[in-house]
Amino acid sequence: MRSLIWAVGGHDDCFERALEKVLYQNKINSPTNGVYSRICIVTDHDSNEELVNFWKRINQCLANYGIEIGFQEAECISTFQDIGFGQRIPISLLGLPVPLTESGALETLLLNALSEDAGNSYIVEKSRDVVRDLLDNIDKFSDSYLSTRREQIKAPLAVFLGVTVPERTFDGMKKMMESIPWDNYQAIREMFAAFDVFKEDGM
Repeated sequence: MRSLIWAVGGHDDCFERALEKVLYQNKINSPTNGVYSRICIVTDHDSNEELVNFWKRINQCLANYGIEIGFQEAECISTFQDIGFGQRIPISLLGLPVPLTESGALETLLLNALSEDAGNSYIVEKSRDVVRDLLDNIDKFSDSYLSTRREQIKAPLAVFLGVTVPERTFDGMKKMMESIPWDNYQAIREMFAAFDVFKEDGM
């Protein structure tokens, strides 16, 4: 079995282009040469409306390859992809919005998880307050700071890490993130438990 984690970026059609490449590879490779049989799409989102439109685009992409299933988030669907010459392969599709229950991004999920710890919750709250206060007064500082949604979502986690592990601030984000025992947090376990459906689909 092959595993591929593909960070596709945030452009409007990046997910569709990536999914098309995966489905195309399935089409040109025989089942014996290896295909992608379990496909999970993970995305952040600003609003429910944005999420609905996103899944519509994904469904259109799937339909272009003859897969019409009404794909939507938090649901694993098992179906088949026709690959020509009378052959078809079983595939499972799973869509995960991050976080699962609110708008935001991966940083939102991580900060929510950190707030589960009583020793962290106050700092998490104040980290969010700091960024919120800055955004309320954004006309008072350089417009090169916190100018995009991406930066605004990442900022509370950056403030939290700057306070809790200041000695590692210059180590780089990767090392700082790896120093946190994420497996201990329920929000993280619940998020990745969604992948367990791939173990249960019998494929």
